[in-house]
Amino acid sequence: MKIAKNSIVPFDFEGLQIIDYTSKTNRSSSIAEIMVLPGASHPKAYSNRSVKY
Repeated sequence: MKIAKNSIVPFDFEGLQIIDYTSKTNRSSSIAEIMVLPGASHPKAYSNRSVKY
């Protein structure tokens, strides 16, 4: 699978900028880039749905 970075629209999630490379695929896993911009803050969270690396 080849996904061009410029074909993905980043979105904001409570101060984090997220690029989900596999959002348009129907798979059981995903690959995303999460950027924490200077001064960003995000509440602590835990997910039972997935493992994050």
